[in-house]
Amino acid sequence: MGFGNHYFPREFNPKFIAYTDGGYVIPLGIGASACIILNENSEVIYTWSKSSRHSTNNRQEIAAIIHAVIHTPENSDLLIMSDSKYAMGVLSGKMHAKLNQDLIYYYKKYTSERKIRVGFQWVRGHNGDKWNEAVDNLCTEAIESQIPGKEIIL
Repeated sequence: MGFGNHYFPREFNPKFIAYTDGGYVIPLGIGASACIILNENSEVIYTWSKSSRHSTNNRQEIAAIIHAVIHTPENSDLLIMSDSKYAMGVLSGKMHAKLNQDLIYYYKKYTSERKIRVGFQWVRGHNGDKWNEAVDNLCTEAIESQIPGKEIIL
């Protein structure tokens, strides 16, 4: 069973939109996650990115979504825009995952504790979407910051 292009809870009215991305460069052993949260007026209210080592692309994608949940105001509906059907599928419960159960646990914990209802919308990566390109660039910059003098294309 796969994830379609979207998933929205019933009576979903998002006041916040988060664009998220994650990437991992296997030969370098470096990955990164990033998110940008917009309010209902399309104003950026939060931007974040961070590199990490010894991970996977899927873990980085999920970590970005968790970070967006943590930094969205409590008691909110949040629309996640992501190019990762895997991350959206396992976090929405539309796909089963044997791996990454620790991150799935934290996603469920933070959405429950913070009373965040999450909807997901898939966006094609590297297709000119302003905010998707912005989080992709944040990931690339975070990885490049760990290897001075090298340019990485995710």
